[in-house]
Amino acid sequence: AKVDIQVVTSELADEQRREKIDKMESSAQRVLVVTDCLSEGINLQDLFTAVLHYDLPWNPNRIEQREGRVDRFGQQSPNVKTYLLWGEDNPIDKVVLRILIHKVREIQKSTGVSITLGDDNISIMDAVIKDVILETTTRTNEGKQLTMFADELITNELDQAKRKAENLRSIFAHESIPPAEIEKDLVEVDEAIGDLLSVEEFVKAAVIHLGGTVHPDAPGYTFNLTNLPGHLRIHFPSGKNPKVSFISPTPPGYRYLGRNHEFVEQLCQFILALAFEDRPGFRKVARASVIQTKRVSIKTTIIQFRVRNVIREAGSGIEVISEEMFLWGYSGSGPDASILSYSESKSLLQEATSQVNLPIEMQLQTFSSETDIFHSKSGAFHKVAEERALNLVEKHSKFKQLVGGKRYDAVYPVLPPDIMGVYVLLPVPGLLF
Repeated sequence: AKVDIQVVTSELADEQRREKIDKMESSAQRVLVVTDCLSEGINLQDLFTAVLHYDLPWNPNRIEQREGRVDRFGQQSPNVKTYLLWGEDNPIDKVVLRILIHKVREIQKSTGVSITLGDDNISIMDAVIKDVILETTTRTNEGKQLTMFADELITNELDQAKRKAENLRSIFAHESIPPAEIEKDLVEVDEAIGDLLSVEEFVKAAVIHLGGTVHPDAPGYTFNLTNLPGHLRIHFPSGKNPKVSFISPTPPGYRYLGRNHEFVEQLCQFILALAFEDRPGFRKVARASVIQTKRVSIKTTIIQFRVRNVIREAGSGIEVISEEMFLWGYSGSGPDASILSYSESKSLLQEATSQVNLPIEMQLQTFSSETDIFHSKSGAFHKVAEERALNLVEKHSKFKQLVGGKRYDAVYPVLPPDIMGVYVLLPVPGLLF
């Protein structure tokens, strides 16, 4: 089998580096030769399972950075092999390997503290150079004493780096935070930015809406993106139906799609654009609907809206605008209509399915009358926006109490909130009797 060998250096821009690496995905055997420009930035755990250091940097952190591109979360191989290529007759390699790398690894193994050395550490550089010079001369007693001095100097530098790392770890330690204190907040974060299942369901529905096909292919899916616009297809190799997965670690042969993947971000932007304007060749995305469903026994209205809150940093007076999407709704039409919570509104949106195709005239008439009813409830609707503003400040205050930070005060919500979608759910007539 042919081996795909690619070379990446600092002469290439970031996008060119990524493109070159992504093209290697279709090759069964691959070798990537790179300079230290790739020791940070691009993760390689999906395509590679071993690292060979063909030079020996005197800074051990460089070795960790290189290996960390491959040996990281998401790596499917149970073992990642790493090799150090060094010359027995190379005095610099011998000193670096003996004094620096071995010492640093011994300290990290025994204490669990990661030691960071700056690339401009003059003391260590001087000690290495002196030891190299002595390595090439006759080993007299004086020479041995100087070598011991260099060894001691480097050991002292490493001890200082170790103490600094321990102090930093103590400063940023949060062992005192009870898990129960932040569990609810973590759930709310997933709710706001989308958990794994939300991303998976959105991508599948969006691809189908745009004319693509989605075939279950455990442990993932096979997409046919032929009908999707070019700026979305470009994220996958041309001429192929990509295999994708929404779980991590990602199975071999599949491309991971998370909420931060460029394809997902641009897919979201395109779907949102279709909700506001026409695009030739693509169906619009509805922001309003009127359906009959068995999920409700009384007319129910759900509003999806964007609330924007202005909060002020205490002390400096700097104002910040934050945004969030929220759901609110009510059952019934009169003054006795019951208000729905966020979770109730979300459950209805996820579970309600249309039973029949209502005549368009009936949909328009129902929607028009419901709009008037909604305007009569603007007071309760605006109150929700105010509550969200106070909730945001409460979260900032809680964060400050736990880990420190700036304090914020509520100023005002931007009213009225932006209506993003209106959904009217009608009961099936047979269920009324």
